[in-house]
Parts: sequence; structure tokens; C-alpha cells
Amino acid sequence: MPLPRSCFRSSREDFGEGEALGLDFEAEKVDVGCELIDKVRGLVEMEEGLGD
Repeated sequence: MPLPRSCFRSSREDFGEGEALGLDFEAEKVDVGCELIDKVRGLVEMEEGLGD
């Protein structure tokens, strides 16, 4: 089940450079979480391909 691509927007796109650092920090954490999920999904897909 693919994640929405909005997951990969940068914090600057979401909040603009003038916004509070707290919001910027939250967006960065979301980006990192999505990156990890994407890597794990890639590994799972590779293993499924090898199992065929």
C-alpha cells in the first residue's frame, strides 16, 4: 500500500521559511519517517522478488 507522495514535500514547501522553527522541525521529522518507511518497503519488495 503506497504512501501518499505528499509525504515527501520539504518543510519549506509546507511552511515557508518565515514560519516558527517548531513547525519546521515537525516537518523534518515527517520527512525522515517517510524516508525510513520507503527504505523498508524497498527491502521488503526486494526480498519478495528473491522469493519468487
